[in-house]
Amino acid sequence: MTKISKIPPANPRVWSLDHLLCPERSEAFAQELCVFMLSFTGSTPTLYGLDVLALTDGSPVDPQRARIRTVGISTDAGAVSFSGDERQVLTDTVEFLTSAEAGCVVTWMGASLVLPLLITRAEIVGVDLGVRFTADRRNDRVDVVGFDRPVLATWLQHQHLDLGRFYDERSRGIGETDAGVEADEFIDRDPANSAGLLRSMARRRWDRARRLVDPTGHPSSPEFVTEIPAR
Repeated sequence: MTKISKIPPANPRVWSLDHLLCPERSEAFAQELCVFMLSFTGSTPTLYGLDVLALTDGSPVDPQRARIRTVGISTDAGAVSFSGDERQVLTDTVEFLTSAEAGCVVTWMGASLVLPLLITRAEIVGVDLGVRFTADRRNDRVDVVGFDRPVLATWLQHQHLDLGRFYDERSRGIGETDAGVEADEFIDRDPANSAGLLRSMARRRWDRARRLVDPTGHPSSPEFVTEIPAR
């Protein structure tokens, strides 16, 4: 499979009638269009805080040995939590995000840990997450075995923001002096609670944090791929 740090050049896909006539391509086209249009809006989009509880055996995390136990998602209407069988947890997460209004999924360490782990575990148990990703060549911190770089991603019709980047003092010089205090708010909480705090933190800081939303480019750009890294 394609290794995430060495994505080969590809011919851009064309927006054509073929997308509309083929149900599968039409659905993918609609998701891409939602993400593309979101990148032009100046107001705060619908935010979805998302956090994960996983069983791991150390750092960096080996996705072959780790297991996803709980996914918590926070919305304007409240928080939901999916727990139990890993495959069902991932399936329920995808179904929830598929039915949700296009917005932005907010994570903590999503680029270096959460998304790489979810992507790999979903592939192992046979669930299509709908995550489109590429390597973030601006950074080299990654906490999941098999990934050389953190990821830039879109998830179904949603954009992605790794809020940890905003609160990193090295992150483009826009970190805040009270970052440590706010970041400590959600440490050691359950996924549903921490997802709610992530969403609240992102909303408070959106005017500045939005600069670190993963770039989407044009939906027909070849830079987004769906292969997981070679292991």
